[in-house]
Amino acid sequence: MGVISRRVLIWRWGWLGGSETFIRNQIANFNDWEAIPVGAVKIDSDVSSSGDRILYSASKLDSLRKRILQYFGLSSRLAEVIRETRPSIIHAHFAYDAARVSRAARKLGIPLVVTLHGSDVSTHPWGRGIRARSKRRRLKTMFNRASSVIAVSEFIKEYALRLGASEGKITIIPTGIPISDITSGDDNSIEWDVVYVGRLEETKGVQDLFYAVSQLERDIKIIVVGDGSYRKSLEMLAEELNLTVNFVGFQPPESVLHFICRSQVFCGPSRRPEGLSMVSIEAALCSLPVVSYDHGGVREVVENGVTGLLVPPFEVGALGDAIQRLLDDQELRKTMGSASRRLALEQFDVRLRSAEVEALYERVVRGQGARPREN
Repeated sequence: MGVISRRVLIWRWGWLGGSETFIRNQIANFNDWEAIPVGAVKIDSDVSSSGDRILYSASKLDSLRKRILQYFGLSSRLAEVIRETRPSIIHAHFAYDAARVSRAARKLGIPLVVTLHGSDVSTHPWGRGIRARSKRRRLKTMFNRASSVIAVSEFIKEYALRLGASEGKITIIPTGIPISDITSGDDNSIEWDVVYVGRLEETKGVQDLFYAVSQLERDIKIIVVGDGSYRKSLEMLAEELNLTVNFVGFQPPESVLHFICRSQVFCGPSRRPEGLSMVSIEAALCSLPVVSYDHGGVREVVENGVTGLLVPPFEVGALGDAIQRLLDDQELRKTMGSASRRLALEQFDVRLRSAEVEALYERVVRGQGARPREN
């Protein structure tokens, strides 16, 4: 561990969702910067901690204060925390969270760094009407105020540019994951054919996985890790299609890896392009080939034909064919799985990615802003 030289206030409106382990993992791997986690509201999850600073309670008065911060960027409590902790930088995760604190950062003269993760720029700001235009204007203002913008993929960078971010401010730093010795088991320890990990929402495409598997002429065991509003519909669909599916709900990170490593193929057929498929990286760490739709940031995680198989979006038949091909060809599955693990080790080690973020902080405090990555 290096000597802590500076402080960075890490901002997320809701601190911290159970699926956002990537934020906690990143700051846990800082060497030269002390991270101060701050949120407007507390989210009870395995990722939250008693040491996190939460600005507002559930009281009626605090509800009003939250709205003032949310819509006008004004908060005496946020200003108080900033003055108390004296950070050199404010680092906000997700575009709208950054927009909510950009005014305070500018007023107090503290550089703002924002990380863009996915739908915060690729989906939510787009649409017609006054409200959508207002969202885009607000994000453009935030980008003008920010000292540096981190995009987790080339795909997300393109959306940031469309929303008005200056290319000179943008640095691409993919999100990393903790590296471990865990890998897929031998054939005797395999329990499931296909694993899905993620939220159970309609846009995640788990129903496409079910329809794809239902067309195959073999009994395929599926493990679904995660929860969400669409779970009941998926359970009914699995029963209707007479599929062998085990729904295990939300699981802590170590259990997620357990389920992945005891499967043969990972399938993440999101109907909406993802900024960077974190679960595909976790599958790669476990030496699993990935089957997914060919769009969004997944292309920057999965090399088609090398570490997995990408098929045209929404083509359920092609999705099933890809799954069948990998399950039928053990040698191909093993070869792709080994290539996947090498990719995870070389490209997505959280220690390396956190060091890149810290290096960006140093450039920002020296007034040098972003520096495009060479690789």
